[in-house]
Amino acid sequence: MGIAQIRLPQLLRLVRRGTCLALLCAGALLASPGSGGAASPSITPVIQGTAGVNGWYRSNVTVNWQISPLPSSSSGCDAVTLTADTTGRAVACTASWGDGTSISVRKVVRIDRGAPAVSPMPDRKPDANGWYNHPVGVTFAGTDRVSGIATCGRITYAGPDDKQALLTGTCADRAGNVASASYGMKYDSTAPVFQRVFVEHGRGAVTLRWQTSPDVRLSEVVRARAVPRGNDRRRYHGKAKSMRDRHLRIGRAYYYRVTVWDAAANSVSRLVVVTATGALTRPVPAARISKRPRLAWLPVYRASFYNVQLIRDHRKILSAWPTQTHLRLGWRWLYHGRHYRLKPGIYRWFVWPGYRAGGVVRYGPSLGGSSFVVKR
Repeated sequence: MGIAQIRLPQLLRLVRRGTCLALLCAGALLASPGSGGAASPSITPVIQGTAGVNGWYRSNVTVNWQISPLPSSSSGCDAVTLTADTTGRAVACTASWGDGTSISVRKVVRIDRGAPAVSPMPDRKPDANGWYNHPVGVTFAGTDRVSGIATCGRITYAGPDDKQALLTGTCADRAGNVASASYGMKYDSTAPVFQRVFVEHGRGAVTLRWQTSPDVRLSEVVRARAVPRGNDRRRYHGKAKSMRDRHLRIGRAYYYRVTVWDAAANSVSRLVVVTATGALTRPVPAARISKRPRLAWLPVYRASFYNVQLIRDHRKILSAWPTQTHLRLGWRWLYHGRHYRLKPGIYRWFVWPGYRAGGVVRYGPSLGGSSFVVKR
């Protein structure tokens, strides 16, 4: 019989009889389960795998058992490798020793090797034509069939303008696996640039042309006789950048609000006040000026020249015959041997077309009259 196989009662009898060498008996005592000098029997699981969080593993897991001291018998203590995702797989090891001691240890292993599925969820649909034009939040929602979702991200996008903006967010499951998803969007929160409005007068009509940045896609013009309000009359709506308004009353002021939109429905407006004219287009009727006026009128077919007459205080003070459709007045001039100057007051002016053929001169009907005021 070997020393390691001697039971504790027998070992004590041998010591009393003096038949056991001291060192061997001491070693046997230390090795004997339940003896006062030996460690208690134990079973410790040894796990190999990639640890996640919250007690989960994110890879295949191999479970070994460390048993101390060596048992006389064991069950379920062979190494085992778990390869399937599981919310809780129990493995157990049971060991017994010769002194009747028996221990069973159970270990629950949870494995989630897969990343969650992530989907972006914007707070709302695009504002116009597939574009967003003010800040939008995108929540990233996830699903995970094994451990479940722990956290997901959220992003609020407020610029910069980008027709290919890409928002990327993540979700993490309870095992620590992380996955991401992206949301592509078109974003533009900047209004178009409205540079200016050009006004071209006609006989009881006006043509408006507006100059804007190239991103303008739609224009609208409303007209009123006072500052435009919500119920103003719409005169134009479309993609062009000009419009002509007819049947205006000469001398009356009209208010036009020109609004333009880009593809993202950002808009900008300009208000233009236009005084309707007849054939005499500049200055507009009753205009108040402080510098030398440039008189202008509409051309007449086949006219060779024009006669322009200027009246102040019911007296003709100038008659001129320009060949073009405009005349710049001077500060001083001579008419019928008398000197005149452009002083403060009310002036009226008239235009007649003139025709010259074969040495014969004739005049057509008057184009009409208009007025202006020279300010003090």
